[in-house]
Amino acid sequence: MFHTYTPAEERKIRAVIRGLPKEIDSVDILEDLKSQGLPALEVHRLFKAKTKEPYDLVQVVLDPTPSGRDIFNIKSVCHISGLKIEPPHKKNSPGQCHKCQLYGHSARNCHARPRCVKCLGDHGTADCSRQKDTATEPPACVLCGQVGHTANYRGCPRAPRVQTRGKPPRASQHAPSVRPHPAPSMAPSCVPMDSTRGPVLYPGYLQWPLPRP
Repeated sequence: MFHTYTPAEERKIRAVIRGLPKEIDSVDILEDLKSQGLPALEVHRLFKAKTKEPYDLVQVVLDPTPSGRDIFNIKSVCHISGLKIEPPHKKNSPGQCHKCQLYGHSARNCHARPRCVKCLGDHGTADCSRQKDTATEPPACVLCGQVGHTANYRGCPRAPRVQTRGKPPRASQHAPSVRPHPAPSMAPSCVPMDSTRGPVLYPGYLQWPLPRP
């Protein structure tokens, strides 16, 4: 069981275009990008997870060529200007392989045996007969072996923890404070005085008044 990684120069270019009205079809957007000389391969309209309502943004997939990066410099799409075009936001957690269900690589480069995301059966997800609406038994996870959740459940004990980008943790108020010791001074902090002859310095310091030659 092993997997590989796609070299950076072979990874497809992805861009998100914000501000495109929901009424514009993805096919029309794809054709417009191609007419501008861009090696566009796919255009996907993004939807809200719960309501399935479309956003006013799309994701574009392009060939990894120098002209593909021109997507970030175009001025308009389908005669609409003022759009914001940017790379997709990176996730805080590694992606999950849809073939073996492990994290850190994609199914495209996976050479492991297929495993189901819904049950412990010896088959891939596409060959699983379990349906959410008609299933009589709860799902099971091939990563941790527990019953009650699927292998893509983020709360699984084997799932990587999401690293949040925030402020560094504050030091405990009960932790002992350590104060650095002051550097030793080469000069006396207090010089005793003689009312008749001025400062009196100990041996090793300059005597006052100075002896006459």
